[in-house]
Amino acid sequence: MKTQSLNHIDKNNPFKVPENYFDTLGIHIKNEVSLIDLVSEINAFDVPKNYFPNLKEQVIAQTTLPLVRNNTFKIPNRFFEKNKIDILSKINFPKQKLTKTITLAFVRYAAAACILLTTSLGIYVNSTTIETDVKALSKIPTEDLEFYLQQNVDGVDIQTIMENMPSETVFSIEKSEFKQQDISEYLEISQ
Repeated sequence: MKTQSLNHIDKNNPFKVPENYFDTLGIHIKNEVSLIDLVSEINAFDVPKNYFPNLKEQVIAQTTLPLVRNNTFKIPNRFFEKNKIDILSKINFPKQKLTKTITLAFVRYAAAACILLTTSLGIYVNSTTIETDVKALSKIPTEDLEFYLQQNVDGVDIQTIMENMPSETVFSIEKSEFKQQDISEYLEISQ
C-alpha cells in the first residue's frame, strides 16, 4: 500500500457544514422535541378488547394434543435385555490384531550389556594407551630427559613434581652420599 505524504493532500477544511446550519439548528431541535411529546401522548401498546380474558382459550386451541389414555407408554416384557442383544449383534467389531510385546526384562539386560561393553572397551583402550606412553618414555635416554628438564622446568614445575611424587622412596641414595658440590649445582639449576 502506497502512503501519501502530507504535501499532496489538499489544504481545504474537510469539516464543513451547510450554510446557515447554526441559524436553523434551534428550530430543528424544537421540532424533534415536539414530535417526541406527540408520540408519548399516543399509546402505542394498545391490545384488542378482551385479549387477556380470552388468551387462555386461544393458546389451548392452538396447542391441543390427542387424548392420552392410561398406560399408553408401556414397555414390552424383557425389552431392554432383548434390545441389548439385538444392538450387540448388529455392531461389527474390528478384528483384534495380535501384537508382539517386548518384555522389559529383555530391554534391561540389553541395556546393561551395552553399558558393560562400552565401559570395558573404554578401560581397555585407556590402559593400552598408558602402557604405550610408559614404554615410549622408557626408551628415551636418560641424558635427553635430563637435558629437557634443565631447559624447560622452572621452580613452579619442580614444586608440582614434588607434590605429585609417590610417598615411598624412589631413590636409594643415602643422604650421606650427597656431596656439597652436587647440592650447590642442583640449587643453581633450579634458580
